[in-house]
Amino acid sequence: MPIKLTVKEFRDLPRQEQLDVIFTIGDYIETRFDEGFQVMLYAVDRFFVELYYDPLTNKIQLLNPFISGSFLNKYAKSLKGIV
Repeated sequence: MPIKLTVKEFRDLPRQEQLDVIFTIGDYIETRFDEGFQVMLYAVDRFFVELYYDPLTNKIQLLNPFISGSFLNKYAKSLKGIV
């Protein structure tokens, strides 16, 4: 598995490999709560991934990789000085 990835390369990986990337080379930044989900933000190489975890089902429901933009606004205080 390559250590340097683009968002497109990450999206093209099978889900289990995406999770492996997040948990091996990703840096945890913050958890927020959104409509019953715990949304954990990770920095992975040159992009970010939101991991939507449902505590009721104990399952990861969604992975949302992105580079920047409005998604980062939700994390502005935590990212101050990082980006």
